[in-house]
Amino acid sequence: MKKTKAIARTSLVAVACTAIAMSSIPAVASADVTNLRCEYRENPLGIDAAKPRLSWKIEDRGQRSEARGQQQGAYQVVVASSPELLAKDQGDLWDSGKVASDQSIQVEYAGKPLDAGRLCYWKVRVWHSEGKTDNRQPTTDNSSIGKPSAWSQAASWSMGLLKPDDWQAKWVKPDPWMFGMRGLDRCAWIWFPHAGATVEMPATTAYFRARLKLPADSALRRASVTMCADSDFVLFVNGKEVLKGGSWNSPEKADITALLKAGDNVFTVAAGNGGDKPNPAGLLGCVTAELADGRQLTLETGPAWKSQSSEQAGWREAGFNDAAWPVAREMAKFGGAPWEQIKTQVATMENSPAVWMRKEFDLTSAPARALAYVNVNGYYELYVNGKKVSDDVLAPAVSQDKKRSLYTTYDISKLLRAGSNCVGLWLGRGWAKGGASGRVQLDMFVGGQRVVVGTDRTWTGMISTHALRGPWEWNNMGGETIDARKEIAGWRSPHLRARSRRSRVPRTASTRSSRWWPARTRGLTTGSWISAPT
Repeated sequence: MKKTKAIARTSLVAVACTAIAMSSIPAVASADVTNLRCEYRENPLGIDAAKPRLSWKIEDRGQRSEARGQQQGAYQVVVASSPELLAKDQGDLWDSGKVASDQSIQVEYAGKPLDAGRLCYWKVRVWHSEGKTDNRQPTTDNSSIGKPSAWSQAASWSMGLLKPDDWQAKWVKPDPWMFGMRGLDRCAWIWFPHAGATVEMPATTAYFRARLKLPADSALRRASVTMCADSDFVLFVNGKEVLKGGSWNSPEKADITALLKAGDNVFTVAAGNGGDKPNPAGLLGCVTAELADGRQLTLETGPAWKSQSSEQAGWREAGFNDAAWPVAREMAKFGGAPWEQIKTQVATMENSPAVWMRKEFDLTSAPARALAYVNVNGYYELYVNGKKVSDDVLAPAVSQDKKRSLYTTYDISKLLRAGSNCVGLWLGRGWAKGGASGRVQLDMFVGGQRVVVGTDRTWTGMISTHALRGPWEWNNMGGETIDARKEIAGWRSPHLRARSRRSRVPRTASTRSSRWWPARTRGLTTGSWISAPT
């Protein structure tokens, strides 16, 4: 009986000693290092800080210690250029070694200089330090540091484009011919001759005729027309209806290259003045034709147009004799009363239609890695082989564009393939005063070689289904027009021509032809190149 009690007391003492011993095990040794961040982001792309700041957290696995004030006493960060080197604990870019410090946020990278686009893999481990119990500054000398934790899971970041020279892509913007807005400032509002005041025209229809003669010694490169009326109009070119509109402050536009020929080209318009009592009436428009030899011919509303108030048989035909028609009456100059607002409207609408821009290219094999850098003055959506690269909307973030231009980086490795590929940019003006512009650079590693595809003059563009209406100024917003007739199936995918022929999107006389205009390059002389890490 006495022996049994002695054994029991011995067991209790052993259990108590074991508990005390376990309570003295450093907590960090049984903790996980988690939540690795670079510049406050998880595995970010496009970091533009030359010395990125790293951070991590320590999470207890569940074992508890009675010691108070425990904390990190040291850390070791390893940064490698490949996952394989990192797995071997080889930091060929940076190995901090054991650093006696309790710092676990904003630990600045201090390794080899990092060049643009560099992909960095990293991990960290920490050592425990027994802290003070009187809430004074805890010790971090090696004498109080225990065993290291296990290595954290691997994390990564990629460097952005750090200098202007890292951008091989050029700034591009849509060709102004795409919008057909040239020359309205040289036009006059016209109507059929009437003795009444400009603001007291009868509610009726006016008929107009004019001619534009193209020379036979030079081919036509392109031609466009821009027109509006108070209240509405229908335009015919060489007898074919090509454009109509119903708003005096929103000019309509069309590409008419395919409709013009050498010699006389006849333009006829039926313009209506709505309402049930006299009100302002007028027609405003401009035709612009560019020849292969560089000459430019224009036809503006003004004394070159004839008009009358009664419809006559065959008035739209080229052979119709309009000798008896009087010259149209000038109602006001462009920007004059009562249509002053159109001057601001045209200026702000010049690049208002959102534009599709695209580039097709071939790859010998699927890339091992591919990043896309997008720098836009406006708003955009980026597509690769028909798929949107992210769920971003209203990208990039708003900035003071006179000082700073933001860019965003995307990993598009899984969207590219061997053979034909296509990158598509849907570009909208947003808050850009001078019209939308941008640049896109794809950095790809194919078969061990770097391949770059960037915006330049080889990209093509086309007006999309969406366009802004109104001035879009501070406290003076406009609206948006969506015209589904302009949808081009497969515009963001390879082999557009083949897909377009199979498209069943209806084409009407007011829909512009499916011509893709070349992009125009431009320079940016001010601003900084700042990334928005993702």
